[in-house]
Amino acid sequence: MVIHFVRFKTPFAREEIRRIMEERAPRMREVAGLVQKYYGYEPESGAFCGCYIFDSEESRQAFRESELARTIPSAYQAEEMRIEAYEVL
Repeated sequence: MVIHFVRFKTPFAREEIRRIMEERAPRMREVAGLVQKYYGYEPESGAFCGCYIFDSEESRQAFRESELARTIPSAYQAEEMRIEAYEVL
């Protein structure tokens, strides 16, 4: 399994981010190989994150190349976006 982590800041308020996340959730449920997804918020920095758990690196790469993944920056007006991947030990 692989953890895919996306962290970003945005000018949107928490309520707007939550609305966008909920709006996009049905499409996330259709992502092949996605085992689980968590959303997070760090009050100290104002950053939001998506933590995705994929069944394989191949599934993660397929998602990264998808239209859904490519729309993340524009959907959230993401600033200071950081993407990381971790192998589950």
